[in-house]
Amino acid sequence: MKNLLVFTAVYFFLTLNVISFSGNGSGTEADPYQITTVEQLQEMNDELDAHYILMNDIDASDTENWNGGAGLMIRVYI
Repeated sequence: MKNLLVFTAVYFFLTLNVISFSGNGSGTEADPYQITTVEQLQEMNDELDAHYILMNDIDASDTENWNGGAGLMIRVYI
Protein backbone atom coordinates (compact mmCIF):
# COMPACT_ATOMS: atom_id res chain seq x y z
CA MET A 1 0.00 0.00 0.00
CA LYS A 2 2.85 2.40 0.85
CA ASN A 3 4.43 1.88 -2.60
CA LEU A 4 1.11 2.64 -4.28
CA LEU A 5 0.78 5.91 -2.37
CA VAL A 6 4.33 6.96 -3.29
CA PHE A 7 3.74 6.09 -6.95
CA THR A 8 0.45 8.00 -6.98
CA ALA A 9 2.04 11.07 -5.40
CA VAL A 10 4.97 11.04 -7.85
CA TYR A 11 2.66 10.51 -10.84
CA PHE A 12 0.41 13.37 -9.71
CA PHE A 13 3.42 15.68 -9.25
CA LEU A 14 4.83 14.85 -12.67
CA THR A 15 1.53 15.33 -14.47
CA LEU A 16 1.08 18.74 -12.85
CA ASN A 17 4.38 19.87 -14.36
CA VAL A 18 3.62 18.81 -17.91
CA ILE A 19 3.61 21.87 -20.12
CA SER A 20 1.94 21.72 -23.48
CA PHE A 21 2.27 24.22 -26.29
CA SER A 22 -1.02 25.90 -27.18
CA GLY A 23 -0.47 25.88 -30.94
CA ASN A 24 0.15 23.39 -33.71
CA GLY A 25 3.17 21.15 -34.07
CA SER A 26 4.85 18.63 -31.83
CA GLY A 27 8.08 20.51 -31.10
CA THR A 28 10.33 18.16 -33.06
CA GLU A 29 12.72 19.23 -35.81
CA ALA A 30 10.44 17.61 -38.41
CA ASP A 31 7.26 19.12 -36.88
CA PRO A 32 8.20 22.31 -35.00
CA TYR A 33 5.77 24.21 -32.81
CA GLN A 34 4.11 26.88 -34.95
CA ILE A 35 4.13 30.30 -33.31
CA THR A 36 1.31 32.59 -34.41
CA THR A 37 0.59 34.69 -31.26
CA VAL A 38 2.61 36.67 -28.76
CA GLU A 39 1.39 34.31 -26.01
CA GLN A 40 2.87 31.35 -27.89
CA LEU A 41 6.10 33.30 -28.27
CA GLN A 42 6.23 33.63 -24.48
CA GLU A 43 5.50 29.88 -24.15
CA MET A 44 8.92 29.16 -25.65
CA ASN A 45 10.27 29.61 -22.11
CA ASP A 46 8.41 26.48 -21.02
CA GLU A 47 10.26 24.15 -23.39
CA LEU A 48 13.59 25.60 -24.50
CA ASP A 49 14.85 22.40 -26.10
CA ALA A 50 11.91 22.15 -28.54
CA HIS A 51 11.90 23.32 -32.17
CA TYR A 52 9.81 26.35 -33.18
CA ILE A 53 8.86 28.16 -36.36
CA LEU A 54 7.44 31.69 -36.59
CA MET A 55 4.43 31.63 -38.90
CA ASN A 56 3.66 35.36 -39.13
CA ASP A 57 4.64 38.82 -37.87
CA ILE A 58 3.74 39.39 -34.22
CA ASP A 59 3.00 42.74 -32.60
CA ALA A 60 4.28 42.50 -29.03
CA SER A 61 3.49 46.10 -28.02
CA ASP A 62 0.66 44.97 -25.71
CA THR A 63 3.14 43.02 -23.57
CA GLU A 64 4.81 46.05 -21.98
CA ASN A 65 3.30 45.20 -18.56
CA TRP A 66 3.99 41.46 -18.66
CA ASN A 67 6.53 39.90 -16.30
CA GLY A 68 6.32 42.57 -13.63
CA GLY A 69 6.65 45.43 -16.13
CA ALA A 70 9.65 43.95 -17.92
CA GLY A 71 7.58 43.15 -21.01
CA LEU A 72 7.94 40.07 -23.17
CA MET A 73 10.84 37.95 -21.94
CA ILE A 74 12.24 34.97 -23.81
CA ARG A 75 15.25 33.08 -22.52
CA VAL A 76 17.74 32.35 -25.28
CA TYR A 77 20.71 30.04 -24.97
CA ILE A 78 23.41 30.16 -27.62
